[in-house]
Amino acid sequence: MKTWGTKLGSYGSLIDFCEKQNVVGVGWHAVPTEMMKSNNKDEIVKFLMEFYPTRKKAGIAASQLIRFYHSINVGDYILYYNPPKKNVTIAKIESAANYRDFDLDKKEMDIWHYRKVSYPCPPIPITRFDAVLKWSLLGPRLSIWNIEQDSKRVDLLAQGLDPKQLEVPDAEIINAHEKLSELISTRLQSLDEKDLELLVSDYFE
Repeated sequence: MKTWGTKLGSYGSLIDFCEKQNVVGVGWHAVPTEMMKSNNKDEIVKFLMEFYPTRKKAGIAASQLIRFYHSINVGDYILYYNPPKKNVTIAKIESAANYRDFDLDKKEMDIWHYRKVSYPCPPIPITRFDAVLKWSLLGPRLSIWNIEQDSKRVDLLAQGLDPKQLEVPDAEIINAHEKLSELISTRLQSLDEKDLELLVSDYFE
């Protein structure tokens, strides 16, 4: 089992659309499913050259699509961050990749290649993730990426358990941590996109 990260639209603009259908996905409306299932990168890059100014950019797009179709497996976790709500959703991949066959009139929703998912737990405040996992989620600028993080920790979070609390089994400390996390999460939700970017930058520095 592997753990992946994804971004569902600019500033989470496609999250509601995806969650109504229980899917995660990527764009590239013009690329046919048959081409993706063939897993021929040269063919895909050649096709994408019509839409990108350089072969390098077409190659990056092709790699993203190939990863979505052929590297992710059923049973893997895929995580995405919701900027307005300052929380992270852990989804579990439940299907192979396919081309969108629902809400076809909503062409502005740039989700075309999709996978069905389930949600093993409610969204989790970003403050519950350790520094490495926060960076793995907030740092990349790709559509799909592998999170080089112990999947066992993500699995514990998906079960509603906090790995950090398991390391400190004192009930009073756990209770204080819960209250502090709730307070921080509430305060974070009051920040706009620019304020949050400055905060995250200061945090990692």
